[in-house]
Amino acid sequence: MRRLLPVLCGLVLLSSCGVVNAVTGTKKYTQQSPSMGATIPVGSTVTADVVDPGDYRPTRGDIVVFQPPASWEIPAHVPFLKRVVAIGGDTVQCCDKQHRLLLDGKPAGEPYVEATADNPPFDKVTLGPDEIFILGDARAESGDSAEHGPVGSDTVIGVVRTD
Repeated sequence: MRRLLPVLCGLVLLSSCGVVNAVTGTKKYTQQSPSMGATIPVGSTVTADVVDPGDYRPTRGDIVVFQPPASWEIPAHVPFLKRVVAIGGDTVQCCDKQHRLLLDGKPAGEPYVEATADNPPFDKVTLGPDEIFILGDARAESGDSAEHGPVGSDTVIGVVRTD
């Protein structure tokens, strides 16, 4: 129940701020959920480079906009904003004794996350070649791969610009 509340409260996690800019290939989104914590606070607007389905090349640390798969039981067309923490071939697990994410058995360097006992634990998962593991930076406030498992990299529709 503790994990369900943030998902229910944040069903409309992002709202589109217009159409795709045809010149730059970008789209603006407004964060409607606390899932990204201090990195992207509620109400912040981000610009994402639009990615055609299947064209995203995963990179650990990317902040992405994606369409959750049907297995997440989220209303259709509700994009989510999360961070890619593991990519195809990686093994990911939460957490070590210091509450840090483990990537291939070693603590992941995540300066954007405050490691706390509230980080929801999950069993070790080894990702398939086209899978990504995505988590919110505010782990206790995020419905993500910790709860639902990995997603296909083809679900990514945008990569947030961080410059």
